[in-house]
Amino acid sequence: MFGDTNRIEVLAAADMEGQARPLMWTFQKGEGRVFASIIGHYTWTLDDPLLRILALRGVAWAAGEPVARLERLK
Repeated sequence: MFGDTNRIEVLAAADMEGQARPLMWTFQKGEGRVFASIIGHYTWTLDDPLLRILALRGVAWAAGEPVARLERLK
């Protein structure tokens, strides 16, 4: 949650100690893609269908696939 946010695209952030800290972001370098999320630290958060959709869309995006491709797995 700490570092240079100029190199990433922040998708979600939270206010911590008066500063916005990234919770979910993407990064691209060349043809490489990274989707990162610190949301879901506990296994029970995966019970939330909205979090599962966000995570599956992030995985699909990182793989260069249509973002809705994995939604039937939710």
